[in-house]
Amino acid sequence: MTRPVTLVVNPAARKGATLRMIDPVTDILRAHGWRVDVVVTRSADHASQVAADASVDDLLVTLGGDGLYGRLAAGAVVSGCLMAPLPAGRGHDLVRALGGPGDVRRAAQLLAGNAMHADIPPTAPGSGLYGWLMTMLCQDVGFPSPRGGTRQLARALRLRAEAAGARVETGVGAGRVVVAGGRVHGVELSDGRRVRVRRAVVADTSAQRLYEDLLDPADVPAGLRRRLARFAWDLPTLKLNLRLDAPVPWTAPQARGAGVLHVGHDVPGLIRWSAELEAGEVPGAPFALVGQMSTIDPSRSPEGTEALWLYTHLPRHRPADAAAVAATVEGCERLLESLAPGWSQHEVGRWVQTPGDLEGADANLVGGAVGGGTQQLFQQALWRPVTGLGGPRTHVGGLYLGSAATHPGGGVHGGCGHLAARAALQDARWWGRPRGRALTGALWWLHDEQP
Repeated sequence: MTRPVTLVVNPAARKGATLRMIDPVTDILRAHGWRVDVVVTRSADHASQVAADASVDDLLVTLGGDGLYGRLAAGAVVSGCLMAPLPAGRGHDLVRALGGPGDVRRAAQLLAGNAMHADIPPTAPGSGLYGWLMTMLCQDVGFPSPRGGTRQLARALRLRAEAAGARVETGVGAGRVVVAGGRVHGVELSDGRRVRVRRAVVADTSAQRLYEDLLDPADVPAGLRRRLARFAWDLPTLKLNLRLDAPVPWTAPQARGAGVLHVGHDVPGLIRWSAELEAGEVPGAPFALVGQMSTIDPSRSPEGTEALWLYTHLPRHRPADAAAVAATVEGCERLLESLAPGWSQHEVGRWVQTPGDLEGADANLVGGAVGGGTQQLFQQALWRPVTGLGGPRTHVGGLYLGSAATHPGGGVHGGCGHLAARAALQDARWWGRPRGRALTGALWWLHDEQP
């Protein structure tokens, strides 16, 4: 399902040049899964009325200058619709004030790069939505990173939990979730101990790990097992970690102070790159996300050096192909050389993490899939991880799935665990218990049917 967007154009902006921009802008938006309707304004009052007549869920992309933005904003106050300005006027002070690029093609390219944070092909429904979402988040909060490294985030969470009375154990795994009478009663650990529970177990695992390994087969409906067999993983991730004895010699001055960069392709190139991956081919020219950790956090490496990472993707069915890994690493090196000539002269160490390495470090990253499963629309929201399990609740009373396998999916946002914890607390209250029993019974019945 594609999401509609209305492109509102001021034909007088830049002496009519906006009319020539309509086709390239609509092509870019459509390439990312948007259904575009074009409205060419007849007057200032007409522009305000277009926004006033919109619904609260509508998105208006404005192609014009500050005058058009102001008239549309007057109407948007009435309807509550969303506005996304693209720079097409002479001054476009609003776009500049928001920190946006001054060229309409560059603005569209910014959306395309941010959309690639999800594993959704650029031409698939939902891609454009992620582009807007990530761009707005970046504008509002940037791309935050814990000072001192990701381990500091885990440490802070542990300290917060322990301060609230939690006991945290590491170095031991879960072997089996104990179920009796349709309700969870505890967890058997890999060292033989059993942890008994009174209220709930929240599993931060992949859906496959929970339903295929931790639960006894008799405790999983046959229909659910069949549906899980059709579960689609996201693309395998390949990560290249580099230690440099100097900052990256980017040719673009703006790149030298950035924490995160999207490099490799424009919109047509992203479409080709994604198509090659979906076809099972190793792209000759990769698209990559690059992080300059020491640039944004000097504690990551000594002064004057850089801790650099770069990640890209491999075809879904070739995560363990050594030749594919080698070819992709070489492609990433060529990409860096084209944008930062001479960077390799500063390399003093590297660590390549293949999809197998990622899964070996965390069994939930099956085949190097870091998103917990594809986030395409057919496997999101109500359909994540499978149809009928669109949330943290399972068919077992008191058992919740709180990982990226549930809505809203992968990412460092904590949303999945938050929703699982909230569901567990709600079901533990007196008024939630009968509802919880009804829901788990309904889920068992649903998934015991033929899919």
